[in-house]
Amino acid sequence: PHYDSCGGCDFLNLRYGRQLVEKERWVQQALTKAGVPLSTLRRIRPSQPQERFAHRTEWRFSEVEGDLFFGPAGDGPGDLEDDPPYGCVLPPRSVTTLLASVFTVFRERWAATKPLFSIYEEKYGFGTFKSMLVLCTRPPSKPEGARRGPRTEVLLN
Repeated sequence: PHYDSCGGCDFLNLRYGRQLVEKERWVQQALTKAGVPLSTLRRIRPSQPQERFAHRTEWRFSEVEGDLFFGPAGDGPGDLEDDPPYGCVLPPRSVTTLLASVFTVFRERWAATKPLFSIYEEKYGFGTFKSMLVLCTRPPSKPEGARRGPRTEVLLN
């Protein structure tokens, strides 16, 4: 199941507890199919915080008729947006703001230097840039009152 307005993230329309049940069921089925004893499987543990956080998001570039598009990996080129991903609810707001800023700068540089690099074409198996990957980690808990936000890295693939 995919969330209607996104399409890039499985189970987003389910409550977190239900997501864990479904994901555990998928893992159990895969292990059973592979002949791996289920006794090797530990119970899935919930992460903290339990909502609106992804440790990894991937956004794909696509060029269609000379225009640059950007959207969640898994969407087809016709589904990608020409606007930055302000609406993604998974990573912290700072990550979507950063991602949108990087995409805006990338789009400007791409438009100015099109002959120097290309957007990856799955059909032909070549191109300079394929996607942008954002890795975000929550720091370990700190004493009460101390504030520290997530550490974020942006990688161009």
